[in-house]
Amino acid sequence: MHDNDLIGSIPTEIGNLVMLVDTMWSSNLLHSTLPSEIGSLSSLWRLVLSNNSLSGTIPTEVGFLKNLAMPNANSFSFKDFVGLKLDKISFDGRLPSEIGLLSSLPGLVLQGNKLSGVIPQELFALAENGFLADLNVTGNIGLSGLIPQNVCLADMLFDFDCGPSLCGCACPCEGTLIETQQGTCRTTQANNSIHKKLIKFHHFELY
Repeated sequence: MHDNDLIGSIPTEIGNLVMLVDTMWSSNLLHSTLPSEIGSLSSLWRLVLSNNSLSGTIPTEVGFLKNLAMPNANSFSFKDFVGLKLDKISFDGRLPSEIGLLSSLPGLVLQGNKLSGVIPQELFALAENGFLADLNVTGNIGLSGLIPQNVCLADMLFDFDCGPSLCGCACPCEGTLIETQQGTCRTTQANNSIHKKLIKFHHFELY
């Protein structure tokens, strides 16, 4: 149902579709919030809601979607497969730490929302210990924290905006001291150039 001019909200009854395995609802006109019942879709291996007009917070129940993973290669063939794409919407608030329960998640794209607060350590743990190979949190200027060094060295693609409250890896942490849940991060004063600077990591290289 990608790019199909769907209009309206996602009904709570979506939780009854327990055998649903794929949702490609990107580039539609969906609005309102993402219902918590989405967490009942225990068979789901891909959730894509990019380019819609949803609002509110990302429900903690996404942590119940334990099957979000790369599909069987014998049955499916997808290039750049990402299990959870919630980009270019209008989600706000904090990232739920429950996302860290998705131990088989191959990719998470959260670009272009209004997310704020410290990036949960549980999400970084997916990069350090899990299957996560692609993480994009650019365009969320309210996010903060210190990127752990183990994540900087992980064999993955990691995109984030180098800024006054989110630093680490090749993004310098110097200047004003701020306290984060991951430790103390020294950051530079905010300015337009540093907010727009994009740090991309791929196989230990900086592009």
